[in-house]
Amino acid sequence: MINLIITSVVIYKISKYQELKAQDQHIIPKEEIKNNVTKVIAIIIGVIISAILIIAFIQASTWITFTSATSHFTVQFPSQPQYSSGSSPVPNTSLSVNYETYASKEPNGSEYGVTTATYPISTVGVITDPNKLLDGFVGAFVDGMKNLKLTSSTPTYYGSNNALDFKTNDPIDNISFYGRAILVGQTIYVLMEGFGNENSANYSKFINSFEVTQ
Repeated sequence: MINLIITSVVIYKISKYQELKAQDQHIIPKEEIKNNVTKVIAIIIGVIISAILIIAFIQASTWITFTSATSHFTVQFPSQPQYSSGSSPVPNTSLSVNYETYASKEPNGSEYGVTTATYPISTVGVITDPNKLLDGFVGAFVDGMKNLKLTSSTPTYYGSNNALDFKTNDPIDNISFYGRAILVGQTIYVLMEGFGNENSANYSKFINSFEVTQ
């Protein structure tokens, strides 16, 4: 069910984005394609968060170490995560972005998720400005979520890889999301917590437990 909801809404939102870009019939440079891929990934993350908000899968909180063999990471979750995956088209190209997401909730309502997506190197080219790309991702994510405001973003590192810690808030619904976007090669990993406290021991456990295994 979660796969169906996410896939359907992602397709709808990207089709609306494609309508806005339809008037652009020129040959698109790699930088613009890269920006379009970033926006598609941001749409995916936004839809996943929306789906998590309406789907109840709260389990007893027993933190586990979870390993993804396909997305090549390990992380600690408060319970066995639900899995979703899909592929979304990039406007004005023949490209698509494959993504995977893993989401878990605590009994108190705090939710944790990891989403991965890979930029196609053959068309986009090697990413030469990771900080700009991460800034663009967070900006596109916030722009795509109704009422969501970016309260802070701080460049950081995951090992030698560029990363960006960010905080967002929805003042209307009083919802906060804390997260970290990490770029490893051509793959972006997005770790997020919602409804929790960024200073809590559990948020630190979640963020600091993350490791790329390949």
